[in-house]
Amino acid sequence: MPQMRCGQASPNRTIAHGSRRVVVATLIPSLNNFLRRMTSGERRFGRRLESHLENDYLCWYDVAVGPKRQHPDFVVLHPSRACSSSR
Repeated sequence: MPQMRCGQASPNRTIAHGSRRVVVATLIPSLNNFLRRMTSGERRFGRRLESHLENDYLCWYDVAVGPKRQHPDFVVLHPSRACSSSR
């Protein structure tokens, strides 16, 4: 997996939610870049992250983490909250 920089993030998207428009979380890289190699559960979870988290969340898919370079499915970061990863 190539190193990703924040500048390579997909722009925040706006989706319709009922009668209002909502800005959603940013996935890095964009979800469409990995749909073919994701399992159905990862695709579903990635779409949920994108549509249900607020716009200040950043989510990475399959990025190396830590000294052992482990690859959790998703890493979710918020500027003022703790880090979370999903396996």
